[in-house]
Amino acid sequence: MNLKPLLFLVCLLNSVKLVFGQENTSQFSHTFGGITLYELNLKNYDKDKDAEALVIYDIGKSTFYFTDEGFNIRFERKKKIKIFTTPGIKFSTVEIPYYGEGEIYEKVRDISGFTYNSENGGLTKLPLDLKTVFDEKINDAWRQKKFAMPGVKEGSIIEIAYTIETPYKFNLQNWEFQSAIPTLYSEYEVHMVPFYTYSYLLQGASKFSQQSSYEDSGLEQQVGPVRYHDMVHKYIMTDVQAFKDEGYITSIDDYIMKIDFQLAEFTDIYGTKTEVVSTWPKLCNELLDDENFGRFIKSSSTKSENIFNYDEIVSKSPIDKLKSIQSFIKSNFSWNGRYTKFATKSAKEFVNEKVGSSGDINLFLCGMLKNAGITATPVIISTRDHGKIKYDYPFLNFFNNTLVLIQIDSVNLLIDGTDRFCPYNLLPENCINDRGLLINKNSNTWVNLEQNAVSLIRNSFNIKCNEKSDSVELIYKEVITNYDALDLRKKYEGKYSNLEKYIADKGFSPIDSIKIENYLNLDEPIIITCHVNHEIEKINDKIYFAPFTGEPISVNPFKQNSRNYPIDMEYKRKHQFYSEIEVPVGYKFEHLPSNQQTMGKLVQYDYKITQLSANKIAITGYYAFSQAVYNAEDYLKLKFYFDDIVKIFNNKIVVTKNDAVN
Repeated sequence: MNLKPLLFLVCLLNSVKLVFGQENTSQFSHTFGGITLYELNLKNYDKDKDAEALVIYDIGKSTFYFTDEGFNIRFERKKKIKIFTTPGIKFSTVEIPYYGEGEIYEKVRDISGFTYNSENGGLTKLPLDLKTVFDEKINDAWRQKKFAMPGVKEGSIIEIAYTIETPYKFNLQNWEFQSAIPTLYSEYEVHMVPFYTYSYLLQGASKFSQQSSYEDSGLEQQVGPVRYHDMVHKYIMTDVQAFKDEGYITSIDDYIMKIDFQLAEFTDIYGTKTEVVSTWPKLCNELLDDENFGRFIKSSSTKSENIFNYDEIVSKSPIDKLKSIQSFIKSNFSWNGRYTKFATKSAKEFVNEKVGSSGDINLFLCGMLKNAGITATPVIISTRDHGKIKYDYPFLNFFNNTLVLIQIDSVNLLIDGTDRFCPYNLLPENCINDRGLLINKNSNTWVNLEQNAVSLIRNSFNIKCNEKSDSVELIYKEVITNYDALDLRKKYEGKYSNLEKYIADKGFSPIDSIKIENYLNLDEPIIITCHVNHEIEKINDKIYFAPFTGEPISVNPFKQNSRNYPIDMEYKRKHQFYSEIEVPVGYKFEHLPSNQQTMGKLVQYDYKITQLSANKIAITGYYAFSQAVYNAEDYLKLKFYFDDIVKIFNNKIVVTKNDAVN
């Protein structure tokens, strides 16, 4: 029997060698331990002169090999980096993640590395000390080997190599062609056996620089009655530009140039095929029947009767029932910081231990809501830092978190029980990531995770210059809503005393005590009022001060000339301002900014000055971002609008003595 493997597209040397000649190696060598004079003398990368470092080559290879327990996968990697600048030294820190279940972890072997420096006309080679390699736990499933290459400085070349061996066929290594620095040459070679079929997703590019597939010409192999040669698939990308992240992005993994593999089918030695790729309805049904998902919800409903008095809420409205149950969960159970789509323990253990993952908390919450007569359905999602879901391919590993969708009077509301500072009707920010899958029987229903609420900050100032004109007294009021209020509550840990620091960090010196309203009333905006002093800038007889005291955006976050991925601001935002400014008798307003207004589809802003009297003015203004997510083609427009906002809302008012007044 001869089965052909399938792969389908879904889209150390102890001495230094100076290498000359051969294909392009007069400049760059892809041989581990081979260093060229060109590499040593290279000062920058001509296609990106600002690059802090350059990946000269990154070459990986995955092969299947047979053991007494079946097939394992061996992944081998070698990589060379040229360091150009002192900040670029950070790219000499290496992290090698590896996976495990229970006590069985992948094995990281044969780690080696060298740092090469040109010194006093010669070449030095400093090996990696394996005693400096340490293990770091990422979560229950993932750990990593971590080390820093020795003796790295501007001009260094580093090379690293390692091997990972895994029994987990679903964990065939993915490959990233792109990183935060440019890459000259990236190659991934996969040797497939006829028993496993994988699909792959190419992201960030429409095609490879080079791609080839061929049958290996080596010795024929045999497992049982099956004789075969490996099928070799090679993928190459060259001259890959750096991925430059300015923020306003979900996860770099969503946009970086890479290839992801997914186990699709297993064929045994007798030719019987087992499909691994499911369908969305089948995946939903499997989750509902899973002990740590659907059955956990049912068990939670029963267990909750021992800890929650449902009779006390029987006469309440559905919304008040929801608030009571969600508040009970947040007050009595603690989130351990782990995102999971499944429960990690039994309902009984969760009740007794009172701490759990997002899966434990939200699936238990779902069970409680059902017991209270509320229509509640679990929704599995991928958090922002986990990356977006590919909706055409029903792979469970796309997801890492569970929420709850409730329906009240034909209105759908997504809720979460992990964040104690989050209002009942808002999702934590890390959960706002496109769409989630509703887990109903035979379902293929997707739920939009976008939040419609506009996060509004409203600042008002009553500003009065003192007679000495060296500072101003002002009555300051700030109203903070939705996600901005959530961020403030989380940052200052729900403590009133911490908010005094919040005011002090703005450069204010409180005169009277600060008044804070609704700080712990999560459904209401935070309102802060205080009477403060604020320094002003005085040059000769002229006084300069910003009417909104530094509250508006002051720096444009967008620096690039273009962007090829969306601008994701998480939620809609608006910032309003009102300022009354009074100067002493004998002074006048020498310079007042002009009124400005823009009412575009993407951004709106307005700035207006009204003269109330000879020595008093009022300034009103706002800017609003009407979308949570903007398309990449809107980037230059947004960049222009940000420039405008920074300039307009930080323009200083100039006050000077009025010579006409005696």
